[in-house]
Amino acid sequence: MSGDNPIPGNADRTVIIPTPGAARGTSTPPPAAGPAINSAALNERIELANGLNPLVNSAATLLTLMIKLRTTMQHANVPDLHKRLTNEIKTFESKTRNAGIASDSVIAARYLLCSVIDEVVLNTPWGASSGWSQHSLLSLFHQETSGGEKCFLILQRMLETPGTHLDILELFYICLSLGFQGKYRVVARGNEQIEQIRDNLYQTIENHRPVPAPELSPHWEGSVKPKRGMTNFIPLWVFASVVMAGLVLTYSGFRYWLYESTDPVATKISREITQPQTISEDVKLTEPDTERRFY
Repeated sequence: MSGDNPIPGNADRTVIIPTPGAARGTSTPPPAAGPAINSAALNERIELANGLNPLVNSAATLLTLMIKLRTTMQHANVPDLHKRLTNEIKTFESKTRNAGIASDSVIAARYLLCSVIDEVVLNTPWGASSGWSQHSLLSLFHQETSGGEKCFLILQRMLETPGTHLDILELFYICLSLGFQGKYRVVARGNEQIEQIRDNLYQTIENHRPVPAPELSPHWEGSVKPKRGMTNFIPLWVFASVVMAGLVLTYSGFRYWLYESTDPVATKISREITQPQTISEDVKLTEPDTERRFY
């Protein structure tokens, strides 16, 4: 949508229609109200270097102030708060432009942030009577008095090309998660519709945000060292000596076993040979009958 005005005109009445019959969303109730916010908390600046995306990083301080303002029951110096938030919006613009973010995304994000901050302040116990509505941030930067409806028109326009507007879509998702409702604050079943929009937005972001690599360096490969065997540590001659010693011991043991096993047999044979043999008288020496046949 480069070159187009990211903020639709009042004549464009297209709105996001939540899915009919959707299950009731689980809305997070606002935090319990707390004491007045002090000057130190207002002047605290949040710097993110590795946040969700460059647009959200630039809005970190404003998002933090939104959370703190939602929990305040009173504020003694509203003009000082207005000045502080005005300066933060300008700082946000400067950061985003220096980061090279597209102009249409910067304008849309500024419109969204002004609308969210105005809504947060006007829904505090002290906001309605502070005169903030006559000097709202939206009227100061965009010359409009209410952005509760147009924010969702911007969201729909960005959703037409989600792949090129993921940063602003993620900022929208954060603002919805922080409690921004816009026009749905005053309509029937507004909480359910907001939850449906937020869930659909989350799915869109998930479907288009690139999946991070599972490894820091997928193609990293360390130097491969060859495995070192025992021969790398023990000289070859030691192996040869051990083998030869084993063979000698085996041969010597075999000879000893053979001698011990055959000596009694050899002694007996020798004794039989040296002793004269006597023939019994009962034994008659006859010539073999070579003429005998088998019939």
